[in-house]
Amino acid sequence: MADIHKDRLLASNELLWTSQKYSDMTIRCGSKEYKVHRSVICPRSTFFAAACNGEFMEAKSATITMNDDDLQAVENMLLYLYTLDYPDEEVPNVPADHGAMDSSLPPHLRTISTTTEEDTNVGTTLGLIEGTTLHDPRMMNHALVYAVADKYDIPELKELAKCKFQTLARSKWPHDDLHAVTEIVFSTTPDQDMGLRQIILDICAEHFQDILKDEGSRDAVLNTKAITVAVLDAAVRKYDQDTVLLDGFLAKQIELECELLEAKKDAQVALDQKDAWASRLDSLLQRANNIQKCRHCQEQFQWTLERSGSFGGLGMLLRCASCRTKEVL
Repeated sequence: MADIHKDRLLASNELLWTSQKYSDMTIRCGSKEYKVHRSVICPRSTFFAAACNGEFMEAKSATITMNDDDLQAVENMLLYLYTLDYPDEEVPNVPADHGAMDSSLPPHLRTISTTTEEDTNVGTTLGLIEGTTLHDPRMMNHALVYAVADKYDIPELKELAKCKFQTLARSKWPHDDLHAVTEIVFSTTPDQDMGLRQIILDICAEHFQDILKDEGSRDAVLNTKAITVAVLDAAVRKYDQDTVLLDGFLAKQIELECELLEAKKDAQVALDQKDAWASRLDSLLQRANNIQKCRHCQEQFQWTLERSGSFGGLGMLLRCASCRTKEVL
Protein backbone atom coordinates (compact mmCIF):
# COMPACT_ATOMS: atom_id res chain seq x y z
CA MET A 1 0.00 0.00 0.00
CA ALA A 2 2.84 2.37 0.80
CA ASP A 3 4.14 2.16 -2.78
CA ILE A 4 0.70 3.00 -4.15
CA HIS A 5 0.42 6.12 -2.00
CA LYS A 6 3.95 7.17 -2.88
CA ASP A 7 3.29 6.69 -6.60
CA ARG A 8 0.10 8.75 -6.38
CA LEU A 9 1.91 11.53 -4.54
CA LEU A 10 4.67 11.61 -7.14
CA ALA A 11 2.12 11.59 -9.94
CA SER A 12 0.34 14.52 -8.29
CA ASN A 13 3.61 16.43 -7.97
CA GLU A 14 4.50 15.71 -11.58
CA LEU A 15 1.12 17.09 -12.62
CA LEU A 16 1.86 20.25 -10.67
CA TRP A 17 5.18 20.51 -12.50
CA THR A 18 3.79 19.96 -15.99
CA SER A 19 0.57 21.99 -15.58
CA GLN A 20 2.11 24.77 -13.42
CA LYS A 21 -1.27 25.17 -11.70
CA TYR A 22 -1.31 26.83 -8.29
CA SER A 23 2.27 28.05 -8.74
CA ASP A 24 3.36 30.94 -6.55
CA MET A 25 6.95 31.52 -7.69
CA THR A 26 8.86 32.00 -10.92
CA ILE A 27 12.40 30.77 -11.57
CA ARG A 28 14.18 32.26 -14.56
CA CYS A 29 17.19 30.73 -16.25
CA GLY A 30 18.35 32.08 -19.57
CA SER A 31 15.37 32.41 -21.87
CA LYS A 32 13.12 30.06 -19.87
CA GLU A 33 10.74 30.59 -16.98
CA TYR A 34 9.50 27.92 -14.63
CA LYS A 35 6.34 28.34 -12.60
CA VAL A 36 7.00 26.49 -9.36
CA HIS A 37 5.47 26.02 -5.93
CA ARG A 38 7.19 27.20 -2.77
CA SER A 39 5.65 24.39 -0.75
CA VAL A 40 7.45 21.89 -2.98
CA ILE A 41 10.90 23.43 -3.43
CA CYS A 42 11.51 25.32 -0.19
CA PRO A 43 11.40 22.33 2.21
CA ARG A 44 14.06 20.56 0.10
CA SER A 45 16.55 23.41 -0.20
CA THR A 46 17.85 25.84 2.40
CA PHE A 47 18.67 28.28 -0.40
CA PHE A 48 15.11 28.46 -1.69
CA ALA A 49 13.76 28.53 1.86
CA ALA A 50 15.97 31.54 2.70
CA ALA A 51 15.17 33.28 -0.58
CA CYS A 52 11.44 33.02 0.06
CA ASN A 53 11.60 34.24 3.65
CA GLY A 54 12.30 37.63 5.20
CA GLU A 55 13.07 40.82 3.32
CA PHE A 56 14.95 39.37 0.39
CA MET A 57 14.07 40.76 -3.03
CA GLU A 58 13.17 37.26 -4.24
CA ALA A 59 10.57 36.93 -1.50
CA LYS A 60 8.92 40.19 -2.51
CA SER A 61 9.02 39.63 -6.26
CA ALA A 62 8.41 35.87 -6.05
CA THR A 63 11.05 35.54 -8.76
CA ILE A 64 14.50 33.98 -8.64
CA THR A 65 16.96 34.44 -11.50
CA MET A 66 19.64 31.81 -12.18
CA ASN A 67 21.39 33.08 -15.27
CA ASP A 68 24.77 31.86 -14.01
CA ASP A 69 23.62 28.24 -14.08
CA ASP A 70 23.24 25.64 -16.80
CA LEU A 71 19.69 25.66 -18.12
CA GLN A 72 19.36 21.90 -18.44
CA ALA A 73 20.85 21.35 -14.99
CA VAL A 74 18.40 23.81 -13.43
CA GLU A 75 15.47 22.11 -15.14
CA ASN A 76 16.69 18.71 -13.96
CA MET A 77 17.04 20.09 -10.43
CA LEU A 78 13.48 21.39 -10.41
CA LEU A 79 12.17 18.17 -11.96
CA TYR A 80 13.87 16.20 -9.20
CA LEU A 81 12.24 18.34 -6.50
CA TYR A 82 8.87 17.32 -7.90
CA THR A 83 9.52 13.72 -8.97
CA LEU A 84 12.64 12.56 -7.04
CA ASP A 85 14.44 11.86 -10.32
CA TYR A 86 15.67 13.47 -13.50
CA PRO A 87 16.26 12.02 -16.98
CA ASP A 88 19.62 10.60 -17.96
CA GLU A 89 18.70 9.13 -21.31
CA GLU A 90 21.09 9.26 -24.26
CA VAL A 91 21.67 12.82 -25.44
CA PRO A 92 22.56 13.39 -29.12
CA ASN A 93 26.23 14.07 -29.70
CA VAL A 94 27.27 17.58 -30.62
CA PRO A 95 28.18 18.05 -34.31
CA ALA A 96 31.90 18.68 -34.65
CA ASP A 97 31.37 21.85 -36.71
CA HIS A 98 28.58 23.48 -34.69
CA GLY A 99 30.83 26.25 -33.40
CA ALA A 100 31.89 26.79 -29.83
CA MET A 101 29.58 29.78 -29.26
CA ASP A 102 26.37 28.35 -30.76
CA SER A 103 23.83 29.83 -28.35
CA SER A 104 21.02 27.64 -29.71
CA LEU A 105 22.53 24.65 -27.87
CA PRO A 106 22.01 24.13 -24.15
CA PRO A 107 25.24 24.83 -22.26
CA HIS A 108 25.93 21.21 -21.34
CA LEU A 109 25.98 20.29 -25.05
CA ARG A 110 28.44 23.01 -26.02
CA THR A 111 32.18 22.57 -25.98
CA ILE A 112 34.14 23.12 -22.80
CA SER A 113 36.99 25.51 -22.16
CA THR A 114 40.49 24.54 -21.12
CA THR A 115 40.58 26.86 -18.10
CA THR A 116 42.35 25.58 -15.01
CA GLU A 117 40.67 25.14 -11.65
CA GLU A 118 42.46 28.23 -10.33
CA ASP A 119 41.04 30.41 -13.14
CA THR A 120 37.37 29.44 -12.72
CA ASN A 121 35.02 30.74 -10.03
CA VAL A 122 33.40 27.91 -8.09
CA GLY A 123 29.62 28.11 -8.19
CA THR A 124 29.23 29.13 -11.85
CA THR A 125 27.97 26.28 -14.01
CA LEU A 126 27.64 28.32 -17.20
CA GLY A 127 30.34 29.97 -19.23
CA LEU A 128 32.81 27.14 -19.83
CA ILE A 129 32.00 27.17 -23.53
CA GLU A 130 35.11 27.01 -25.69
CA GLY A 131 37.50 24.14 -26.25
CA THR A 132 37.19 20.39 -26.67
CA THR A 133 33.99 18.83 -28.06
CA LEU A 134 32.21 16.40 -25.78
CA HIS A 135 31.67 12.81 -26.90
CA ASP A 136 29.22 11.68 -24.19
CA PRO A 137 27.19 14.60 -22.77
CA ARG A 138 25.48 12.36 -20.21
CA MET A 139 28.44 12.52 -17.83
CA MET A 140 28.49 16.29 -18.23
CA ASN A 141 24.78 16.39 -17.49
CA HIS A 142 25.23 14.55 -14.18
CA ALA A 143 28.24 16.70 -13.26
CA LEU A 144 26.27 19.90 -13.81
CA VAL A 145 23.27 18.58 -11.86
CA TYR A 146 25.65 17.74 -9.01
CA ALA A 147 27.02 21.29 -9.16
CA VAL A 148 23.63 23.01 -8.93
CA ALA A 149 22.54 20.58 -6.20
CA ASP A 150 25.61 21.59 -4.22
CA LYS A 151 25.11 25.28 -4.92
CA TYR A 152 21.45 25.27 -3.83
CA ASP A 153 21.96 22.78 -0.97
CA ILE A 154 19.96 19.75 -2.09
CA PRO A 155 22.02 16.86 -0.65
CA GLU A 156 19.69 14.09 -1.87
CA LEU A 157 20.01 15.33 -5.45
CA LYS A 158 23.79 15.48 -5.07
CA GLU A 159 23.80 11.83 -4.05
CA LEU A 160 21.57 10.84 -6.96
CA ALA A 161 23.72 12.73 -9.46
CA LYS A 162 26.83 11.16 -7.95
CA CYS A 163 25.41 7.64 -8.34
CA LYS A 164 24.40 8.30 -11.96
CA PHE A 165 27.79 9.85 -12.70
CA GLN A 166 29.73 7.01 -11.10
CA THR A 167 27.76 4.30 -12.91
CA LEU A 168 28.38 5.94 -16.27
CA ALA A 169 32.01 6.92 -15.54
CA ARG A 170 32.98 3.39 -14.56
CA SER A 171 31.12 1.74 -17.43
CA LYS A 172 33.58 2.83 -20.09
CA TRP A 173 37.29 3.32 -20.63
CA PRO A 174 38.94 5.14 -22.21
CA HIS A 175 36.94 8.32 -21.63
CA ASP A 176 37.23 10.56 -24.68
CA ASP A 177 35.62 13.38 -22.72
CA LEU A 178 37.36 12.85 -19.37
CA HIS A 179 39.22 16.15 -19.68
CA ALA A 180 36.04 18.13 -20.33
CA VAL A 181 34.17 16.46 -17.46
CA THR A 182 37.17 16.99 -15.18
CA GLU A 183 37.11 20.69 -15.99
CA ILE A 184 33.47 20.94 -14.92
CA VAL A 185 33.83 18.79 -11.80
CA PHE A 186 36.90 20.63 -10.51
CA SER A 187 35.55 24.06 -11.47
CA THR A 188 31.99 23.98 -10.13
CA THR A 189 32.40 22.46 -6.67
CA PRO A 190 34.45 23.53 -3.63
CA ASP A 191 37.87 21.95 -3.11
CA GLN A 192 36.66 20.10 -0.03
CA ASP A 193 33.74 18.48 -1.90
CA MET A 194 35.20 15.13 -2.98
CA GLY A 195 31.95 13.58 -4.27
CA LEU A 196 32.62 13.54 -8.02
CA ARG A 197 36.27 14.46 -7.67
CA GLN A 198 37.08 11.22 -5.88
CA ILE A 199 35.39 9.20 -8.62
CA ILE A 200 37.60 10.84 -11.25
CA LEU A 201 40.70 10.49 -9.06
CA ASP A 202 40.01 6.79 -8.54
CA ILE A 203 39.48 6.21 -12.27
CA CYS A 204 42.68 8.08 -13.16
CA ALA A 205 44.63 6.17 -10.50
CA GLU A 206 43.22 2.88 -11.74
CA HIS A 207 44.20 3.62 -15.35
CA PHE A 208 47.34 5.65 -14.62
CA GLN A 209 49.47 3.54 -16.97
CA ASP A 210 47.18 4.28 -19.93
CA ILE A 211 47.19 7.99 -19.06
CA LEU A 212 50.96 8.19 -18.78
CA LYS A 213 51.50 6.25 -22.00
CA ASP A 214 49.12 8.35 -24.11
CA GLU A 215 50.48 11.82 -24.81
CA GLY A 216 47.04 13.34 -25.48
CA SER A 217 45.53 12.01 -22.26
CA ARG A 218 48.63 12.92 -20.29
CA ASP A 219 48.65 16.53 -21.45
CA ALA A 220 44.87 16.92 -21.07
CA VAL A 221 44.33 15.34 -17.66
CA LEU A 222 47.54 16.07 -15.76
CA ASN A 223 46.99 19.83 -15.80
CA THR A 224 44.87 19.31 -12.65
CA LYS A 225 47.04 19.11 -9.56
CA ALA A 226 44.84 16.63 -7.69
CA ILE A 227 44.79 14.22 -10.61
CA THR A 228 48.55 14.51 -11.05
CA VAL A 229 49.02 13.62 -7.37
CA ALA A 230 46.61 10.67 -7.65
CA VAL A 231 48.33 9.33 -10.77
CA LEU A 232 51.80 9.67 -9.24
CA ASP A 233 50.65 8.04 -5.98
CA ALA A 234 49.21 5.14 -7.98
CA ALA A 235 52.46 4.82 -9.92
CA VAL A 236 54.49 4.77 -6.69
CA ARG A 237 52.17 2.17 -5.15
CA LYS A 238 52.49 0.01 -8.26
CA TYR A 239 56.27 0.36 -8.13
CA ASP A 240 56.29 -0.63 -4.45
CA GLN A 241 54.03 -3.61 -5.16
CA ASP A 242 56.23 -4.71 -8.03
CA THR A 243 59.30 -4.34 -5.81
CA VAL A 244 57.73 -6.50 -3.11
CA LEU A 245 56.77 -9.12 -5.69
CA LEU A 246 60.27 -9.05 -7.19
CA ASP A 247 61.84 -9.42 -3.75
CA GLY A 248 59.50 -12.35 -3.12
CA PHE A 249 60.47 -13.98 -6.42
CA LEU A 250 64.18 -13.53 -5.67
CA ALA A 251 63.78 -15.02 -2.18
CA LYS A 252 61.87 -17.97 -3.63
CA GLN A 253 64.55 -18.44 -6.28
CA ILE A 254 67.28 -18.51 -3.61
CA GLU A 255 65.25 -21.02 -1.59
CA LEU A 256 64.78 -23.25 -4.63
CA GLU A 257 68.48 -23.04 -5.47
CA CYS A 258 69.36 -24.14 -1.92
CA GLU A 259 66.90 -27.03 -2.15
CA LEU A 260 68.40 -28.01 -5.51
CA LEU A 261 71.91 -27.98 -4.04
CA GLU A 262 70.79 -30.24 -1.17
CA ALA A 263 69.07 -32.54 -3.65
CA LYS A 264 72.30 -32.77 -5.65
CA LYS A 265 74.21 -33.68 -2.48
CA ASP A 266 71.66 -36.38 -1.62
CA ALA A 267 71.85 -37.70 -5.17
CA GLN A 268 75.65 -37.91 -4.96
CA VAL A 269 75.42 -39.80 -1.64
CA ALA A 270 73.00 -42.24 -3.25
CA LEU A 271 75.31 -42.74 -6.20
CA ASP A 272 78.27 -43.35 -3.89
CA GLN A 273 76.21 -45.86 -1.90
CA LYS A 274 75.15 -47.59 -5.08
CA ASP A 275 78.79 -47.97 -6.14
CA ALA A 276 79.68 -49.38 -2.71
CA TRP A 277 76.85 -51.91 -2.89
CA ALA A 278 77.91 -52.93 -6.38
CA SER A 279 81.50 -53.43 -5.23
CA ARG A 280 80.38 -55.46 -2.21
CA LEU A 281 78.09 -57.58 -4.33
CA ASP A 282 80.85 -58.34 -6.83
CA SER A 283 83.15 -59.40 -3.98
CA LEU A 284 80.52 -61.77 -2.54
CA LEU A 285 79.80 -63.29 -5.91
CA GLN A 286 83.49 -63.94 -6.48
CA ARG A 287 83.66 -65.53 -3.01
CA ALA A 288 80.65 -67.73 -3.71
CA ASN A 289 82.09 -68.91 -7.00
CA ASN A 290 85.34 -69.93 -5.27
CA ILE A 291 83.64 -72.11 -2.63
CA GLN A 292 83.22 -75.69 -3.81
CA LYS A 293 81.74 -77.31 -0.69
CA CYS A 294 80.02 -76.10 2.44
CA ARG A 295 82.41 -76.06 5.36
CA HIS A 296 79.74 -77.56 7.61
CA CYS A 297 77.73 -80.07 5.65
CA GLN A 298 80.39 -80.75 3.02
CA GLU A 299 77.73 -80.70 0.36
CA GLN A 300 78.27 -78.97 -2.94
CA PHE A 301 77.97 -75.32 -2.09
CA GLN A 302 74.66 -73.91 -3.26
CA TRP A 303 74.58 -70.40 -1.91
CA THR A 304 72.01 -67.77 -1.00
CA LEU A 305 72.71 -64.11 -0.47
CA GLU A 306 71.10 -62.02 2.31
CA ARG A 307 71.60 -58.60 3.83
CA SER A 308 72.77 -58.02 7.33
CA GLY A 309 72.86 -54.91 9.49
CA SER A 310 70.97 -51.63 8.89
CA PHE A 311 69.49 -50.52 5.60
CA GLY A 312 72.24 -47.99 5.10
CA GLY A 313 75.02 -50.47 5.85
CA LEU A 314 76.89 -52.70 3.43
CA GLY A 315 76.71 -55.96 5.40
CA MET A 316 75.86 -59.00 3.22
CA LEU A 317 76.08 -62.70 4.00
CA LEU A 318 76.57 -65.86 1.99
CA ARG A 319 74.72 -68.90 3.37
CA CYS A 320 74.67 -72.51 2.35
CA ALA A 321 71.33 -73.22 0.76
CA SER A 322 71.20 -76.64 2.47
CA CYS A 323 72.29 -76.05 6.06
CA ARG A 324 72.22 -72.29 6.26
CA THR A 325 75.80 -72.08 7.41
CA LYS A 326 77.26 -68.58 7.13
CA GLU A 327 80.13 -67.91 4.86
CA VAL A 328 81.38 -64.47 5.92
CA LEU A 329 83.52 -62.49 3.50
